[in-house]
Amino acid sequence: MSLSRDELQFIDTYLKNSSINYIDVRLELTDHIATTTEHELEKKCGLTFYDAFKNYMVNHKKNLLENYELQKVKLRDKIIKLFSKKIMALEVLFLIVISGILVSSFNFIIYEEYYLYANFIMFICNLIYYYIAFYRTKKTSIGGSLLTLVAVCYYILFYIKNPLNLFFLIPVLLIGYQLFYKIEKSISKKWSVTIIVLFAIVIFPLFLWFNQFSLQFVTDKIKVGYFFFQMIMWYMLFKTLREYKFELNRKFKEIFA
Repeated sequence: MSLSRDELQFIDTYLKNSSINYIDVRLELTDHIATTTEHELEKKCGLTFYDAFKNYMVNHKKNLLENYELQKVKLRDKIIKLFSKKIMALEVLFLIVISGILVSSFNFIIYEEYYLYANFIMFICNLIYYYIAFYRTKKTSIGGSLLTLVAVCYYILFYIKNPLNLFFLIPVLLIGYQLFYKIEKSISKKWSVTIIVLFAIVIFPLFLWFNQFSLQFVTDKIKVGYFFFQMIMWYMLFKTLREYKFELNRKFKEIFA
């Protein structure tokens, strides 16, 4: 038995009135509650939707906040994994090959003074798209994660002048994220922040050493290749934002259509 649009809207409104403001989390919880309610209606003849929903809330309302936080974590990890998959896609390899051909064929280093401007423009474009697609129209729990991705990309691509530092930073960031993901569930937020700070303190001297060591290998072609890599990163970030927006719209239509 499928619930009607009005019944699904009732669940969504109830969750919203229960201070679950993020629409992506409400969609996940609405889907879960609706599925459970449908099973109860199928098992018990004569049971009304409102009685089935009331019974569910009596038994599970205490866990609602816990489920809320759990869904937020799941969606945060989902957007980060989505971006990681974009970076490792064949499309990126194709763009890198094309960039390599262009770097070998033309002297783009003469435009080096414009690289930072182009980087900043791409940063602003991604922020504007995020605002239009998510913040202004839909309050999403992964807003912080999306903005973190934008900020990290901006910091790495704008402030890291030595392109070879990416060979140090990317593995460190990936390893650090995996460690944080594993310990986050088993320790308090205070201790997780402390561990992150200590991790950064240990890594920073190694980064300075690697930066000084690798500067001798930076050539003009590497600088130009790095600029093309920056543009590819911004493009893939835009695609990540766009894909998640479409997925959110699809989920909304599936539930409330």
